[in-house]
Amino acid sequence: ATMIVGSGPPEAIELYEGLAKKLELKRTFFVGPKGQDVLAELFSASEVGMFPSYKEPFGMVFIECAACGTPTIGANSGGPVEFVTDEIGVLVDEVENWREEAGARKLAESVAEQVGKALKEDW
Repeated sequence: ATMIVGSGPPEAIELYEGLAKKLELKRTFFVGPKGQDVLAELFSASEVGMFPSYKEPFGMVFIECAACGTPTIGANSGGPVEFVTDEIGVLVDEVENWREEAGARKLAESVAEQVGKALKEDW
């Protein structure tokens, strides 16, 4: 299953929920914001944490996942560059034009490649 945790502007949530339906994604759940105790349980039960945030300032969620033994996939920028090692996860290069279709596809391909690798190698 894919769990989407967190919040954002209502129009963004509606956009992503609609996209999941349009793509007919199965077992994808938007669970909203959760407290630290629930996040720890979710991270501990996860195969991989995926956080490809553009220009990630610090990356606390990477540290939280590492504390729960969950490898991460994220953007190669900001704070995570300082501490995400091969033992913790992998960082994918950011795509400057990620808001455009070509850039979004390029980023999606990079992330999908790493997710496939994580599942195949049973991180």
